[in-house]
Amino acid sequence: MQNPPERDWFQITMGVQLVTTRTLDLNIKTDNSKGASRIFVSADRHYPDGFSVHVGEDLILTHSPIKTGFRAYSSKANTKPSDFIRDADRQQLVVLAWPTNDEIVDIRIEPGIYREPDPAAKN
Repeated sequence: MQNPPERDWFQITMGVQLVTTRTLDLNIKTDNSKGASRIFVSADRHYPDGFSVHVGEDLILTHSPIKTGFRAYSSKANTKPSDFIRDADRQQLVVLAWPTNDEIVDIRIEPGIYREPDPAAKN
């Protein structure tokens, strides 16, 4: 009798199929009294074409490998984009202060440079 083929660990874990994606979704409870926050963002490996960071509905930041720097694409009045710094040497997003304190904030890091959706495109 032959043993059934083993499944690779990256395909099945405890009966749940894992899907590889380059989008990172986080829900963070902010606490500015604890100091700066650091999020590892491997731009060189996972985002060679750049990436966008969405902080709730309030702030969109972009990093392009062609243009230097980390730029605010859009920012609402309650945000301070200068509180978000990209540490290229350590490949980290450093948050000096969150726009809101002691609240749950949704953060999404996704590949590519953010562009407004085309209003002429149909869903």
